[in-house]
Amino acid sequence: MLFRSGPDGRLVQSSYLGGKLGATGYSALRQSGGQIAVFGYTGSPDFPVKNAIQGQPGGGGDLFVARFSPDGKTMLDSTFLGGGAYEEPAQMIVGPDDSLYLYGETSSANFPLAAPLQSAFAGSQDVVIARLLPSTAPALPAVHFASRSEEHTSELQSH
Repeated sequence: MLFRSGPDGRLVQSSYLGGKLGATGYSALRQSGGQIAVFGYTGSPDFPVKNAIQGQPGGGGDLFVARFSPDGKTMLDSTFLGGGAYEEPAQMIVGPDDSLYLYGETSSANFPLAAPLQSAFAGSQDVVIARLLPSTAPALPAVHFASRSEEHTSELQSH
C-alpha cells in the first residue's frame, strides 16, 4: 500500500500496489522532478506493469520498480526484474543524474544483465546492482557481482 500525508500529518492519498500473490515494498523515494519511485519484491505474475523492461515475472519471486507522477495519481512505469529463481531487494537510491540505482541479491543464473562487469553467475546467491535511467521508458544496465559461494548486500551510497 502506498500513502502520502500532508504537512499536518493527515492522510492525503493512499493506494494499493500489488497482485494476487502479494508484494512487499522495501524502499520509496522521490526523484528530482518529484516522481515517486517504489522498489520491492513480488511473487505475483499479475503485478501491474507499464512501459516495462521485463513485462513478465522471471520465476520464483522478482524485484519490482514502479514510478508514479509527483501527485501519486499516475503510474509512469513499472517493471519486474528477475530470473528463474528468487531475488531479494536491499536498497534503492537516486544518483546525481536522477537514475535509480537498485541493489539486492539473486539466486537466478539467468538474471537479466546488460553491459555487466561480471557476466556469469558464480555462487548460490549473488549480489546484483542495476541502474534505471530517469526517463519514463527505463533502460537496464545491470551489474552482477559474485564470488564462488554466497554474497549478501549491505549498503549503497550516492555521492
